[in-house]
Amino acid sequence: MVKMVIGEVQTQTEQIKAFGKTYSQALESVSSATQGILLVVGMSGQGMDSIKNYISSTYPALCKAVILHSEATVQANEQYLEGYTSQCGSEDLDSEELQDQINEADRLIQGFQSSKDSFAQAKRGLSEDSSKLMGMIFQAAINNMDAGITRNQAKKAKIEEKLRKFLAFCEKSPSYFDGLKGSEELMTKGMQALGVDGSGNVGAGSWNGKGFSLKDTAWIKDVNKNWNDRVERRDKQLLEGCKIIRVFDDRFGTDRYMIEKNGYRYALNEDDLSADLKKLIKKYGLDVLELSPTEMTKRVNDFQKSGRDYFSGDKVGMPGFGALAHGQDFMGKMQESGLWDAMWALGLTGAAVRNAQIYDKKISGPKMNNKNTNDFATELFLPDEYYKNNYSPMDGIPNSRMEFNRLGSSGSIERSIVIYDSQGKQSMRIDFSDHGNSLHHTNPHIHEYNWFDRGRAANETKYFLDENGLFRPGTINKDTNTIQFLD
Repeated sequence: MVKMVIGEVQTQTEQIKAFGKTYSQALESVSSATQGILLVVGMSGQGMDSIKNYISSTYPALCKAVILHSEATVQANEQYLEGYTSQCGSEDLDSEELQDQINEADRLIQGFQSSKDSFAQAKRGLSEDSSKLMGMIFQAAINNMDAGITRNQAKKAKIEEKLRKFLAFCEKSPSYFDGLKGSEELMTKGMQALGVDGSGNVGAGSWNGKGFSLKDTAWIKDVNKNWNDRVERRDKQLLEGCKIIRVFDDRFGTDRYMIEKNGYRYALNEDDLSADLKKLIKKYGLDVLELSPTEMTKRVNDFQKSGRDYFSGDKVGMPGFGALAHGQDFMGKMQESGLWDAMWALGLTGAAVRNAQIYDKKISGPKMNNKNTNDFATELFLPDEYYKNNYSPMDGIPNSRMEFNRLGSSGSIERSIVIYDSQGKQSMRIDFSDHGNSLHHTNPHIHEYNWFDRGRAANETKYFLDENGLFRPGTINKDTNTIQFLD
């Protein structure tokens, strides 16, 4: 008899995964610690160098071997469960119960057949006077018996097929765990190198009285090779089906990478990869699509016009990014001013770009000396005039941008990105603060300045995030102390 209770197997698999993850994290810490033991001060002299060399090579390799075996165990259990559900479905199965159901179907078929034969014999024995009416009755009964036979034959066939698949799976099931033999052998060799025998007792191991000597180091090379294969396999699995885009802006020296999948931005956490994306591109020879900021902007806008958000793939209730139907002028100003580039560098443009995946951000070129950075007041609740006069300067280096920090009246440090136009006048500023009041400001919000009278005066337009996460022009209603959108 063989039996499968899928709920118990699923629970066991999840427990193995959780244990394996915790165990692997702990072993990775041990591996890192033992790799650095060569640097330990105070361990020198006869035997000590041998001990350090031994520990720094054997322990990390053993930790990797145990991690590899743990992961192989998890993978084998997952494949075992996937194999069962793909072949047998998601229900519990018991070969003995299935056979009982087949036997019961056989009994029912035999019973229907016996009744059919009886009705047929009775029909044949009818006299001419009663044959017409009774013959119809007997024939109806015979038809019912045929239906019962057909129904139970079909039921029996389904159960037999289910049992056949289940037994075939059970016969094959040991093969799901065949791959554990290799990882287990390497782990065993590592344990033996530390003097652990088959019963788990720790002995002298490779200690020869003066130091450690490893007679067999081939297992360490095999472990390290398997470990490197594991790293590459995991990286490629994470990047499978992805398109890597590099956006480079000569004007500001901005170099950043994004990942697309299924046509829109893919939120891949770089920490899940074995190294930063630029190194992996070179290591694995990955293809990269080179785009300028203008080309990337068009790519995003074209996708947004399909009614979906490029940065999440979700459907949005507006035709394109930034409500392009009524916001194209603002979008154009953003691109011309350099604000679009600045927001890309920060990973935000409202609900969309704020979640952008950004790699290797760097900004070069002329920068202003931000004197206010280390010139904050140390006492809070200063006179109001102080807070009114510690904003970023309206004049700066032409065609530049900088990060500016100020002490807000709320007592918090408020950060801004400031952009200067070709005349050195502040054209836009992104404030990453609601200035202590979320009713009349959003975090972030934008100040735009259109200068006239030869740079002596400017009209200011403020942009706040609406409920959809899009920037829209607005003012502060002083009566209600709330944001009032203008479009």
